[in-house]
Amino acid sequence: MNVLLKSILCIVLVLLINACADGYQTITERTIVLDRNKIKDDTLLKDNAQNFYFSRLNKPGTFGIMFDYTLPEDAQNKEVYVIVDGQSRSNYAQSNALIVVVTHNKEREQLSWMLMPLRYHYTSINEWCSFRDSVQLPANFKGKAYNLITVAAHQPSSTAENFDLRDMHISIKAKL
Repeated sequence: MNVLLKSILCIVLVLLINACADGYQTITERTIVLDRNKIKDDTLLKDNAQNFYFSRLNKPGTFGIMFDYTLPEDAQNKEVYVIVDGQSRSNYAQSNALIVVVTHNKEREQLSWMLMPLRYHYTSINEWCSFRDSVQLPANFKGKAYNLITVAAHQPSSTAENFDLRDMHISIKAKL
């Protein structure tokens, strides 16, 4: 009886662990390194006190740090998670700063535009705050498959805001 109970308990435990597994495989991870040659609309500044570079967006409608990723064939037509984390700061209490995730198909037609607002991650004005957020992308958008994912910092509308981004780590996972 004791052996049977232990066996059943082990089977239940294994089934629970399998059920809790996320079922996603990491297909790429990238930490964006700030480089003078790779900036878009942002300004690259140096914090001399702590000796690091950071990106600043302060004009409406501008894009900063950007990462393009072409999905491998075996990851296309599968559900995908895009997870982004890093450190940012703002001088504006109601920050408009965003991380955007955009998908395109092979014909370069934009299929989606998803937002990760950063305002909820700020705990204080002009202080570096950590953020982590994700978006879940379906296997396709209205029957159209995507093969390109772009992740970018974006300052949509505020003229008084300085949106600073110290670093950005991106992880893309596809459903198994």
